[in-house]
Amino acid sequence: PWRIEGLKEIAMAAHEQGKVTFCRGCCAGVFEMALRLRGYEGFFPDMIKRPDVAQRILDKVTEHKLAFWDLMLGEMGEYVDIIGEADDIGTQSSYLCSPDMYREMIKPCHKEIFDLVRSHAKRLNKKIYIFFHSDGVNREILDDFVELGIDIFNPLQFTCPGMDTADIKKTYGDVMTFWGGLIDTQKVLPFGTTDEVREQTKRQIDILAPGGGFVACTVHNIQHEVPPENIMAMWETLREHGVY
Repeated sequence: PWRIEGLKEIAMAAHEQGKVTFCRGCCAGVFEMALRLRGYEGFFPDMIKRPDVAQRILDKVTEHKLAFWDLMLGEMGEYVDIIGEADDIGTQSSYLCSPDMYREMIKPCHKEIFDLVRSHAKRLNKKIYIFFHSDGVNREILDDFVELGIDIFNPLQFTCPGMDTADIKKTYGDVMTFWGGLIDTQKVLPFGTTDEVREQTKRQIDILAPGGGFVACTVHNIQHEVPPENIMAMWETLREHGVY
């Protein structure tokens, strides 16, 4: 219980101020935690040679997460608007495991977690939005994310293979909100000119903003090498073209 001590009062106060309450999970994703526990050199071979062992590790992490969300939402669910989970399935060029292996071993764990969240939402007769982070390549499993009932996908890393902004907005824009995808944080924002920053920011707004469902922010964290003038160029372009 000490994990959430005092959070209900904070969430109540936020709601009274008209703010949205976003609660993150208790640890890294199910897949990520399994990789940390066994190491990459241990868990990847497990998935192929000892899938029963790999699945047990995934299940134990899932049990931990289920206990946390049951505690959190049972205590203060009425004041929670969004819950956040994260699990990097993709890399910047491919996947950490095949889409089929994701569906077989990891997706059922995600489903358990999100089903529990929805059960609390049903009990409270309200909507609790599900935010899910998986950067890199995800195009082949976006249908799976929709099937899982993920409401908010973060981030749309449009520089990765298959992650074309226009294609993804057209295909999933009516069922999923995109949180992040305003500008590339590896090349353009840190090393581009202010004109290049403005151009890419405006292009992404033009594609993602129509119809709503876009939380405008950078693809990933802004690093220390980003010039302040590029941050301001992004911000000014957003204020000029991204206000509904």
